[in-house]
Amino acid sequence: MRIISKKLSSLIAPSLVAPTLLAFGVLAGCSSNDSNDTKSQDVEGNIDAGGEGNVTGTGTGGNSSSSGGSDSSSSGGSSTSSGGADATGGSAPADGTGGGGEQPAGKCAPTANWPAASTQLEAEVLTLTNEARAKGQNCGGKNMPPAGPLVNDSILTCAARLHSIDMDDRMFFTHQNPDGDNPDDRIWGLNYPGNSIGENIARGNGEAKATVDQWIGSPIHCEVLMNANFTKLGVGFVEGGMFDYLWTQNFGD
Repeated sequence: MRIISKKLSSLIAPSLVAPTLLAFGVLAGCSSNDSNDTKSQDVEGNIDAGGEGNVTGTGTGGNSSSSGGSDSSSSGGSSTSSGGADATGGSAPADGTGGGGEQPAGKCAPTANWPAASTQLEAEVLTLTNEARAKGQNCGGKNMPPAGPLVNDSILTCAARLHSIDMDDRMFFTHQNPDGDNPDDRIWGLNYPGNSIGENIARGNGEAKATVDQWIGSPIHCEVLMNANFTKLGVGFVEGGMFDYLWTQNFGD
């Protein structure tokens, strides 16, 4: 899980393999930290466990960062959060067409005509994430109180889908792409107006519930998912390729 601040520095944590997870977050006043991915159940924080799917997480900003993963491929996940209120109002439908600021049409073109089945799974992840936030969670021994619901945001949805497509096309599983772009580069590069962002990624599981359970089971990813500063979410699900299934959650305020 990784947390990054738009104004300050960022922090990143490691990942897992066989379902693998990665988290990224941005928070003001945090330093940045990178960790590597591996194959097996992954979460940022290097945890190896059998099974399919990866989870990675990184935490930064004001808080201590931790990493942990519950998927079995080791690629870390990260969540990013940065302070400030979200400048995009309203919610976007699961297809990523509504809410939020104005999408750069050219950059988001690859996400047009998104498969209906993928859109449905992305909507399920949003619902399950909000159910988890409403209950409050114990993230690796850290009690996280209930947090408000997230609404779907079109820019975050575009960013999440683009990252899942990119990981599938170029066969990598990290928050940083081969060009060196991190979640903050990718999300704010789409003119996202918020001040805080976060990201969780996962691979190897084709079910929404199993994937959200992986993130909740990883302390860092769980903290990203439960961050009360976030008010918006975008999810990108891609099926196929060497990872079978790829998921990206992009959070924002």
